[in-house]
Amino acid sequence: MEGQSRRIGDGERALAGELICRLFQTVSRWEAVDSILFYHPLQGEPDIRPLMARALEEGKAVLLPRFDPQTRSYHAARIGSPGRDLRAGKFGVMEPTDACATAPLEGIDQALVPGVAFDAAGRRLGRGAGYYDRILERTKGDRVGIAFDWQMVAKVPEETHDVRMTGIITPSRRLICDGA
Repeated sequence: MEGQSRRIGDGERALAGELICRLFQTVSRWEAVDSILFYHPLQGEPDIRPLMARALEEGKAVLLPRFDPQTRSYHAARIGSPGRDLRAGKFGVMEPTDACATAPLEGIDQALVPGVAFDAAGRRLGRGAGYYDRILERTKGDRVGIAFDWQMVAKVPEETHDVRMTGIITPSRRLICDGA
């Protein structure tokens, strides 16, 4: 699965990200949400940074996960400018600087979630450490998986700590998950 993500070209990745961003704005509760937990894409993940920029322009609270070395867990922190407020974090992922205020996960309207694979029941295969599941178990809003079409599979293995998505958006479709 991950090997396939490395073979995707930058142009194809950018186009897929653009289609995902456009579809997300038309089918989600975009106008009604005030706060969105984004992710900063790793190489090979759909690029949702244009959606993040639009949310900032519209005055929405834009949050990203930030690793806390004391608790060895992630928290949500609000950014105002990606250029000013992001730095490489513990795992090389761009995350909010320490100057960015934390925000309660329970108050987030929507969380956009990357993954290695997803299925129609809302199951998600992450990168194996369970960090996102620990974030998502505390969120009350929609949990939306963001994926390339080829990341949709028949069934993702599930463990007791896994948190299901309420929906999934790919470049070509939106799924409302039946198992969430």
